[in-house]
Amino acid sequence: MINEGSSTARLSQGQSLKFKDLLAALLLPSGNDAAYTVAVNTARIASGNPNMSDEDAVKYFLVLMNSFAADIGATSSNFVNPDGWNDEGHLTTVRDLSLISAYALNDSIISQIVSKQKITVTFVSGGSRTWENTNYLLNPATPYYLPNAIGLKTGSTSTAGKCLASAVVVNGKTYIAIVMGCTTDTERYEATLELLKLLEGL
Repeated sequence: MINEGSSTARLSQGQSLKFKDLLAALLLPSGNDAAYTVAVNTARIASGNPNMSDEDAVKYFLVLMNSFAADIGATSSNFVNPDGWNDEGHLTTVRDLSLISAYALNDSIISQIVSKQKITVTFVSGGSRTWENTNYLLNPATPYYLPNAIGLKTGSTSTAGKCLASAVVVNGKTYIAIVMGCTTDTERYEATLELLKLLEGL
């Protein structure tokens, strides 16, 4: 169901993994295959219909997704797919991404995953895989590394550009920075660092 050119976690049919590990597949390598897998399985569980088709499950999930976003105050967003791919009517704002980011950081499982530079998981069905975080703020091998960074998520499309929702802890407080519309990876990290330099102690 993913679009050609999508980033993936290299998941294969028949693999079985814990939901926490599936979230790692979604959040670290930006696995669009994991996004659809999360969507379909969540919808089947939430609806009580384990036999729901993939297509119907994605539609059901999107209703849940938009309702949840609205509930936490992200009222200017509209999601029409689970992976953020360019699509008519699919949109969000800096304010809404800030709200979603803050909510995500309050979830102990999500916050733990997005703070890791890499994660190795063992599939229930056998085998293992290591996923690296696409967020250079967490990678000591890059010039953008920040020791006090705790996440959060990269995003890239041809219409939105290179985007980054980042989070750092300074003097015991957590700060979130949102950068959108950059033309290169370098630009999104440089813009993020410029924003974060406004914080004392960074």
